Amino acid sequence: MQDYLARAFSVGEQTRELADSERATFIAVDSIGTPIGYAMVRRNRPAAGVAGVAPGELQRIYVDNQWHGRGVGDALMARCVEQAQAWECDTFWLGVWQENPRAIAFYRRAGFETVGVQTFTLGRDIQHDFIMARPLS
Repeated sequence: MQDYLARAFSVGEQTRELADSERATFIAVDSIGTPIGYAMVRRNRPAAGVAGVAPGELQRIYVDNQWHGRGVGDALMARCVEQAQAWECDTFWLGVWQENPRAIAFYRRAGFETVGVQTFTLGRDIQHDFIMARPLS
């Protein structure tokens, strides 16, 4: 986990991702401006099982634990969907660890359905993620 976090969330990688014109990042803040969650969406990222010719991907969505169940995730998701629609994406997809029932339930409430499975390697641990998608109209 430490190796993955050091690589995926390094200053250099975050700088590159924030400068990427194919991505958009949104930060949720509380009433005094403290960050409480964020989401990243990217376009033109196909995945096996995802229908559509112009897919958008919800790459990340995280909300601080104390803010779970208070609408922050819903607001971030809505903003990501708006961005994918502005990019004229016709489908929106994500990968979620199969052992994360809370996240899976959240995505189902947001209109996503399981369309496939992909692997994600965390160190030497090979994990299986559901690929979930929803059409955008």
